[in-house]
Amino acid sequence: MVYIGVDPGISPALSALNEKCELLWMKDVPCIQTGTKNVINGQDLKDALLGADHVFIEKAQTMPGQGIASSGNYMKSAGIIEGICIGLGIPYTLIPPVTWKKKMMFGMEKGKEASLLKVQQLYPNSVKLIKDNHKAEALLICLYGIKYMVGSL
Repeated sequence: MVYIGVDPGISPALSALNEKCELLWMKDVPCIQTGTKNVINGQDLKDALLGADHVFIEKAQTMPGQGIASSGNYMKSAGIIEGICIGLGIPYTLIPPVTWKKKMMFGMEKGKEASLLKVQQLYPNSVKLIKDNHKAEALLICLYGIKYMVGSL
């Protein structure tokens, strides 16, 4: 079984785990540079999701203080990811950020740096740089899905 976690944020990322929660891979969501904006490369994303048995996606929601353009890009990315799952017939589950963070980062701050630290504790050779926090969040979303949702799917 292959499970994929997706952080659809401003810098979207994917992480894949097997049913034993062993890390298979982590990667940035493929994007195409168009002027000053990055746009998800739907074909490459489709190829990355092929073969997944289930995809866990962080539920997109607006955040206080987030600009309209940022919110729009975030929602668009999440919609593209969901649409590709639907088109491929891959089952997926939306997980609110507060839900997975409460379990996966129990007793820790809930910021981006904490996600990176938690993943370094669980998978020591996976991510090292703060710029990879979106990959760390994708991994924690996937791990949450396997640990707390797979039995009920």
